[in-house]
Amino acid sequence: YQWLVRAIPMVRRRIPDAVFVLHGGGETRTTAERWVSEAGLMDSVVFSDHCSVDARDVLAASDVVVVPSVSEGFGMVILEACALGKPVIATAVGGIPEILEDRRTGLLVPPRDPEAIAAAILSVLEDPALGRRLRDAGRQHVLSEFPVERMLRDTEALYVRASMSKGSG
Repeated sequence: YQWLVRAIPMVRRRIPDAVFVLHGGGETRTTAERWVSEAGLMDSVVFSDHCSVDARDVLAASDVVVVPSVSEGFGMVILEACALGKPVIATAVGGIPEILEDRRTGLLVPPRDPEAIAAAILSVLEDPALGRRLRDAGRQHVLSEFPVERMLRDTEALYVRASMSKGSG
């Protein structure tokens, strides 16, 4: 969350009543709370955790979903957000560019770049037509390219291959 927290003041300069929800728990949440507190942003951020709030509810209530990862395997939250029809901003790391096509199905930004994150958030919030295009294209892309049935089948095949290779070693 560090890079998103650093982007918040830039967004709030143009949208003073913007509120950010950081979802997560454990050490990640504790660290994020410290960053938010040190930056004087407690009035701009709401924290939710995996135990008390369903991530889908957080996604459903969001105007835009930001995934500011510095490394990421695949990014299931991106699939979930797109399936719910939410515009997504994410860093161009790991498997994320396999899910999102920049400016078509989402916005990709460089990792560790709070200015780029803020600019992307502002572009979605200040240009409703862009937000609608990203939302619609992202949802259609995820539903057609990542259907649940295929993902379950592929995951099952991966486990079968892994168990077979482990048994032969």
